[in-house]
Amino acid sequence: MYRLLFCIFIVIIYLGCGEKQQAEQTIEIQKTIIKFVLNEGKKWQMDEHTRKTITNLDSILNSQEQPTSIEEYSQLGEKLDEELILLIRGCTMEGPAHDQLHIFLGYFYPMVQDLKKDTEVESSKKILAKMDNLFVEYHKYFE
Repeated sequence: MYRLLFCIFIVIIYLGCGEKQQAEQTIEIQKTIIKFVLNEGKKWQMDEHTRKTITNLDSILNSQEQPTSIEEYSQLGEKLDEELILLIRGCTMEGPAHDQLHIFLGYFYPMVQDLKKDTEVESSKKILAKMDNLFVEYHKYFE
């Protein structure tokens, strides 16, 4: 079921926003291979809507104390999911920058879904750590 939802999410994003691009650089983030590439050595420029929404996602992740219960992790996942929906609905980007953003979203979205549904605090902590690492990488490639 989870895999089907993920596939549907990716198809919706690609159909609504543009074509794929093959990335060249590989980064390992806690056993997850992520392929980003810079824009001729420079960071990719995001449109205002994307920049604002990513800032909101980053803020949600970092503006509160570490969750201590599975309910708090689930609530955090719900907040992140709501912001992701806004990002997808307002998507107007096209081209290679957009394609690179989808690489990020292709990893972030499943983490959010896992966080919402997880039943163990320890595994939720690990998901949150992966999200934090993913945002560190995001900021290396996007402005």
